[in-house]
Amino acid sequence: MITKLQLQNKLLELAKKGAANGNLGTSLAEYLTFVKNNYNDLDSEAKVMAEKAIDIATEGAGEAIGAMPDGILLSKATQSLH
Repeated sequence: MITKLQLQNKLLELAKKGAANGNLGTSLAEYLTFVKNNYNDLDSEAKVMAEKAIDIATEGAGEAIGAMPDGILLSKATQSLH
């Protein structure tokens, strides 16, 4: 089982990596992919943490898409959510 502490350490590791290379977005994507790929191995506390991260990312994506003007980028963004 992956514990909450281990998941926190993974997030910290990826955040430091993203800060060092100037690409926090990629690190966030890596973290969410890690969560998705390992969800069944998370203990109950780690699952709560993972679900909160997914909620925050989903909310942020929705806000970003809502602020986009009509056009090709908006179309591509909404298609990627389906």
